[in-house]
Parts: sequence; structure tokens; C-alpha cells
Amino acid sequence: MTKLFLYLGIFLICSGIGSIIGVSFLMVYFWSDIKNELRGQKTLTEKQEEFGIDSMSEKIREEMR
Repeated sequence: MTKLFLYLGIFLICSGIGSIIGVSFLMVYFWSDIKNELRGQKTLTEKQEEFGIDSMSEKIREEMR
């Protein structure tokens, strides 16, 4: 549905039939695209692993000293 707003808006602007409506369609398309992009940034893609010195073996701890 959002691609329809993009293509219809471009068509209306270029044809000159409904420039104001075309601009509003383009604004709706880009506004929803930006909102989806911002919403997607809030979700974490990787689970952070807890890493501590106690999780290492004795041999590795001795090698790091």
C-alpha cells in the first residue's frame, strides 16, 4: 500500500493534474518510511552475552596474567 502512495504521488506531481495531492501522498510515504526506520532501530538485533573472568578456565586466566 505504501508503494502505491509513492508511485501515485510521483504520477500526480509529474502530470500536473493534482500536484497538491501528489505532494501529500509523497509526504505520507516518506513519513511512514521514516517512522518504520526509527521503530526498527529500537529493537536489539543481538543478545549481549555476559562475559566475566569467572567464566574462563584456569589455564586461560593464567595465560592472560
